[in-house]
Amino acid sequence: PAWSPDGSKIAFVSERDGNLEIYVLESDGSQEIRLTFNDTLDLSPAWSPDGSQIAFESYRQGNMEIYAMNADGSEQRNVTNYPLADDHGPTWSEDGLGLVFYSNREGGWDLYFMNLVTGEVSNLTNSPVPQQEPFWHS
Repeated sequence: PAWSPDGSKIAFVSERDGNLEIYVLESDGSQEIRLTFNDTLDLSPAWSPDGSQIAFESYRQGNMEIYAMNADGSEQRNVTNYPLADDHGPTWSEDGLGLVFYSNREGGWDLYFMNLVTGEVSNLTNSPVPQQEPFWHS
């Protein structure tokens, strides 16, 4: 589960409808809403710092990609769009203008930063040892 920045909502993954999808509910457990409706996996929701968007990973195009959507589930879009590798574990930069994720784009598992304004992606670790599960902390 992932708490919204203001603590009022929780995003989570469930297969209650037969497939792993992303849901949001109020922090008291009320008003559950299903945000994704796909025949493939949707996982790892992460709230943007202002709570307006949720990044997540999805297997919609035959590999794992990072997607983003508005907090109500609208405007779902593939932000990494790199079909030659698997991208996982999105976490937002403090300013909401970038994402850190891990990927096997260069053979091993490294951490990458994506500037959401320019689309530029940078390998942050370039390590022979697998780097996974990034977490942005201020």
